[in-house]
Amino acid sequence: ILMGFPGETEEETEETLSLVRTLPLTYAHVFPYSQRPGTRAAVMPGQLPRKLRQEHAARVRSLVAEKHAAFLEHQLQISSMQVAFDGQDGRHGNNQWYADCRLEGGDSSLCHGHELVEASPVRIENGILIVHKKG
Repeated sequence: ILMGFPGETEEETEETLSLVRTLPLTYAHVFPYSQRPGTRAAVMPGQLPRKLRQEHAARVRSLVAEKHAAFLEHQLQISSMQVAFDGQDGRHGNNQWYADCRLEGGDSSLCHGHELVEASPVRIENGILIVHKKG
């Protein structure tokens, strides 16, 4: 989500925030507009100060972070999920809702090659869902 484009008003920023609130987002790449020489946008009127562009992006990022945290909290209510662990260490992967997961305890040698493993969520640490392998 590009924020702080030339001419962006406070009302438009609020409109973007309202839209983000209504969408079922769990992640978004949010970044402030940066003026690039030689582009049409670089010479458009209404260039916002860098600090304001960054502030607009920070507000949207903050809201997306809140939505992501709520999404992870909801994941804790699910008793069983499928997790595809990566082949590197067998402890990190993603569940079927694309939440980042980390295996705690158990034998990680059985979690390789992106195989789906049944797991139970235990807690959240630093934006990652900690899971235990079932069975």
